[in-house]
Amino acid sequence: MRTGCAVSRGPTGASKIHEKLSAVYGDNALKKTTLFKWIKRFIEDREDCKDDARPGRPSTSSVDEIVCVHDSNKTFEIEKIVCKNHRKIADT
Repeated sequence: MRTGCAVSRGPTGASKIHEKLSAVYGDNALKKTTLFKWIKRFIEDREDCKDDARPGRPSTSSVDEIVCVHDSNKTFEIEKIVCKNHRKIADT
């Protein structure tokens, strides 16, 4: 267990953290469910907030590919970028 952990166990501590984040970041704050998941992982002594690998088809697009598509045509909306990447994956 970490020493000096500032995260209170239970929903009350997480709710207070979410309130403080929302006060600072407003609509850009983490969603409550994401924050709860991250706090749970922190309490479990996880070092990061990355998702574990799951069974099934792995993701084949990367952040670099998405940035490249976006940089090549700034008028693309995010949804169009995602659709383009899904079509690319489906064609392979």
